[in-house]
Parts: sequence; C-alpha cells; structure tokens
Amino acid sequence: MAAAVVGDSEFDVGNLLILNRVQPDGYTEEALKKSAQAEAQELVAKLFDLPTEINDDGVLASLPDPTYQLPREKPPPSDKAITKWEEFRREKGIKKRKKEGRVWDEEKQEHVATYGSKRRQLDRKMDWLREVPDNYTPKEDGGDAFLDDQIDRRERVKKQKSREVSNQRRNRDNSAIASLDAASSKLTTASMGKFDSNSVKVNIGKGKSKNAPKKSKVAMRNRKRK
Repeated sequence: MAAAVVGDSEFDVGNLLILNRVQPDGYTEEALKKSAQAEAQELVAKLFDLPTEINDDGVLASLPDPTYQLPREKPPPSDKAITKWEEFRREKGIKKRKKEGRVWDEEKQEHVATYGSKRRQLDRKMDWLREVPDNYTPKEDGGDAFLDDQIDRRERVKKQKSREVSNQRRNRDNSAIASLDAASSKLTTASMGKFDSNSVKVNIGKGKSKNAPKKSKVAMRNRKRK
C-alpha cells in the first residue's frame, strides 16, 4: 500500500510538531519511512518561509505561536523560599546593585576582577606587607596580621553556614505548619475531607497513611513537647 501523502498531516511549526492521524495498519515499514521523510522535508521547507534574523550564531528563524499546548514533563518549579536577609531587604526597601565584574586599574593599566577567585589571587599577590600599631596583639600565639585575616575568614564562613542551616530549618518549619493547616482544615468538613479536592490525605486513626506528609509528623511531635 502506498504511503500516506503529506496532505494527510498537520504541522505545528511553533512546536516543530508533525501530526498524522492515518492509522499505520496495512502500511509497510518502508512506506512509513518514506512518509516520515516527506513530512520532515515539508516541515523544514516551512521553516525557510518564516521571518529570519542574522546574529553571531547564524541565521535564526522566528517560530510562530504553537497550535497545540503540549503537557510538561515535570511540574512547574515552585517559588524559592526567601532567606532572612531577603525578607529584611524587602521590608527596608533596600535595592540590589549589580556589581561590575571587572574595573579599570590605573596603576596596572588593565582591567582587573572585582570579586571571585581571580580577585583573591590578586589581593594576595599585592598584599605582601602590613603596617601594625605598637600595641598590636595577634589572635593566636606566634601569629601575625596575615594569619589574623585567615582566622577572620574562617569565622565568616562558619557564620554563613550557620545562617544557611537556620534558613533551611525555618523553611522546613513553615512547610510543616502549612501541612498541619491543610490537615486541620479537612477536619472541619462533614466528610472529614474525603471529597475535598486539592487536599492532603492524612490518616486520623492509629494506622499510618502512605500519603501523609512526614514534615507534619515532625511538627506534631514538636508541639507535644511544648
């Protein structure tokens, strides 16, 4: 049997999609290959009819809006939980300022990095002499001003890690509270939330529910301690 003609197919150029509703029963493998080749050539020909632009990557075609709304492979990403500093910045109205990656150094007559590993290497290379007052006392026995900087750097890293752990713990507690609120709202309905949509399944008996959120158990255990 002859292959399906290109006219039997639908083209969604926005998704680069070819849809052929003809049933493949009765067609040979060679006929299906020829049909797929002809449809792919037709799709490529349609791309050459689209408006194009030229940039460093070459000639690019502007795709039209897709005809079909294809489902996502994964759920859309959830909003990232804000940190304590971000919450404080929004309350105070502090605006973010973009820091330039490189600036012009008049002494070296070249552009140098303003942050990152290259900046640290440059600072260590240029910082070979320190002036200290007469009453200077190192933070460790046998230390010096350079060793003091290393100690301060370790303390800053330690505090930063502590803040990150605190933010993660705070986000987990907020998620646990939200799960408990969802579970308690179910108990206020006559059906005990059985027919509620978009609700969390929670076992209120002695058994364990497979769909019950683990975070709610932690929060409930913490409430009992209080």
